[in-house]
Amino acid sequence: MTGKGPIRGFSLVELVVGMVLLGFACAGCLSLLISQKAAWRDPIVQQMSRQILNKVTGEIRIRNFDEKSDQGRGVIRCGETLEGLAVIACSSSLGPDGGSETGTERFNDVDDFITSVHCARDATLGCRDDYVPAAFFYEHFVSGGGSDETDLQETLNQYYVRVRVTPCPVGSLASSGVTLSCSGADDHSGKRIDISILQRDGETVDYSFVRTNI
Repeated sequence: MTGKGPIRGFSLVELVVGMVLLGFACAGCLSLLISQKAAWRDPIVQQMSRQILNKVTGEIRIRNFDEKSDQGRGVIRCGETLEGLAVIACSSSLGPDGGSETGTERFNDVDDFITSVHCARDATLGCRDDYVPAAFFYEHFVSGGGSDETDLQETLNQYYVRVRVTPCPVGSLASSGVTLSCSGADDHSGKRIDISILQRDGETVDYSFVRTNI
C-alpha cells in the first residue's frame, strides 16, 4: 500500500496576502468601470447642450435686429436715412422694452433675449447669476403638466442659459471680408450675441455670432 504525504493547505499569511492582492485587482476594475461610465454620460450632456444651444440660437436668428425695424421684413432699416423717406430711429437701449415681453413668443428683437434683465425683473425664475433655467426657452413644451412635460422640465432644470448682446459696428468691406469691431460703440449696424450654456456637470458651452442690421 502506497503511503500518501500530508495534505498541505494555505497558511494564514498566504490567505491574507491573497485577499489583499484580490482587493487591489477589484479596486482597479472598479475605477475602470467608473471612468467608462463618466465617458458614457459625457456625450449625453453634450448632446443636450447642443440641443438647447440650437433652440436658443434659432429663436434669436428669426427675430428682428431691432424693435424699430420693419416688422414686415421690408427694405427699410432703423437708423438709416433714405431720400424721400422718413428716418426710422433705432432703439436707444438694449434689453426687453416693457413688462409685456415676459415670454419668448413676445420677443420682437434680438436684445429682448438678454437674460440679465429677465433675472433682475423676476426673482421667481430661479436664475443663477445672469443664467436663466433652460426651460425659459421651452415654455410651450413644459406648461402642459403631463408626464412628458414634467420629465422635460426636470431635465432642462439642470441646464442654464446666459445671453448677452453687445453693439458691434460692422466696418466696410475689405479684401479679407467684412471687418468687425465689437468695441461696444453703437452705430446700429451690428450686434454681437454671446450665448453660454451651463451644463449639469458645471461646464459651460459658449457660442457667439453677429447679427447685422437687415
